[in-house]
Amino acid sequence: MASAEAVLPEGFRLKSASGTLTISWRGPTHWVFLFAGAFGLALSGLLLAGFALTSRGSVGAPFLAGAGLFFSAYVLLVGLCNRTRIRICEGRLQARHGPLPCLLPSIFQVGCTKGIPIDELEGLRVEAEPQEDPPGSDPPTYALQAVARDGGAETLLTGMELAEARSVGRVLADSAGLAVSVPEETPPVGAVCGLRR
Repeated sequence: MASAEAVLPEGFRLKSASGTLTISWRGPTHWVFLFAGAFGLALSGLLLAGFALTSRGSVGAPFLAGAGLFFSAYVLLVGLCNRTRIRICEGRLQARHGPLPCLLPSIFQVGCTKGIPIDELEGLRVEAEPQEDPPGSDPPTYALQAVARDGGAETLLTGMELAEARSVGRVLADSAGLAVSVPEETPPVGAVCGLRR
């Protein structure tokens, strides 16, 4: 398992116990939740303290500040506790984000929460995602897909860098005994391989 762990990019964790393989990580979105939650918590706390000190007769403003305090605390906990996990357990391949439910689950790029039986899969595929206009303005992102024996495909994870998707795909494929299809990394357009006169 040490060789599989060496294949994964920095920040990815690999855990194997009792026939279950789990790869987990936190992406940049987790940090956004942490900072947004901490900022909202501080701002709501200051507003609530200000209302308490001035003790004006308004009931609505302290209620809104209290609701903001509660919401900010939840956002902070989501950023602090949650991780994206993809696992092979009991013959199923599954991707989840948790343990706390998130109000915007689509931003965590998890596509397959119910799980897919491994014996129904032909393999895994890493595929480039379509880019917004104009093409080439942002670095390309990749999706990790599970390809079924009947030819259908289900997206497990999206919005990944090529190195991340390639590494996670290879570790999962090796563990499940599946084939993995990975695009080759192309050199940047401006790269110069050799000069001729």
